[in-house]
Amino acid sequence: MKLTTSSLFGKILGLDPALRQPNLNEVFSLRHRDAQSVILLSKNGLLLTIAEQAWGRGPNRILVERIPAEPFSLPLDGWTLASDSITIPGEAEPISLDGFRLQPSENLAAVQDFPGHMRNALNRLRRQFLPDLESRLADLTSALQTPLTESVEIPLLSVLGRGDGLHPAGDAALCGMMLTGRAMTFGKRLRSDWLPRLLTEIRRFFHRTTKVSAAFIRFAAEGRTNDRQEQLFAAMARDYEGVVETALINLANSPEGPAWAFLSGVRAALEMVFTGLDLNRNLMVSGPFPIIRPEKK
Repeated sequence: MKLTTSSLFGKILGLDPALRQPNLNEVFSLRHRDAQSVILLSKNGLLLTIAEQAWGRGPNRILVERIPAEPFSLPLDGWTLASDSITIPGEAEPISLDGFRLQPSENLAAVQDFPGHMRNALNRLRRQFLPDLESRLADLTSALQTPLTESVEIPLLSVLGRGDGLHPAGDAALCGMMLTGRAMTFGKRLRSDWLPRLLTEIRRFFHRTTKVSAAFIRFAAEGRTNDRQEQLFAAMARDYEGVVETALINLANSPEGPAWAFLSGVRAALEMVFTGLDLNRNLMVSGPFPIIRPEKK
């Protein structure tokens, strides 16, 4: 029986315009499937996700009406993505990607002022975070704030790839850190000098995690977000208490990825930025050197 887009996925409801690159011709293999998503990876490390509408928009994502039930066999290899179509092995004709709603993943908000409400809300949620991961992130953030280049390697390797599954919790936390740093960089008021250093070190050790997770890390390094992450950083930029709480709950209930680990990484990054603010505030108050005034006679 020939496969058809309607029999497998129903209607296409939207896609990331990043998938419409000129001269694109990638062949994918099936890496994961569940009740709501199908994850494909090419030999070049390009990730493609086909997901139900409940997932919302995201990097390199095609949203569809439904995902075929688990007993239905999907082809393991030979899925081909071109700039205007996707071909499923066993289907006679490519599925056109023209004319569908474009849902970009490059919508990361610029955070200009320090989000105190967001920081406080995350600190209240610390009981939900993994203690072991929190400890490792503390070591990493401490290393990132020291001038010694080699000091970052060991604490980073204790986080990268840490956990189970295609996208381990440690990697999700690193994504949270990187996106927070990107949002601060876009805002141009808050310093995140640690971010370039973190990005450089992570690129050296992609081989220490899964290929799928490395792709998710690249998305975060580029500042690309899924729907719920986008809402979280938009709330961070506004920093109204009610808006912050809603965005946190929404992301915590996400059907994709280790959401609590991601938020743990966001919190770790905010603590670094806050520490930098505190240091700058002390310098502004006291000055770099004490002022010695002559005694009155």
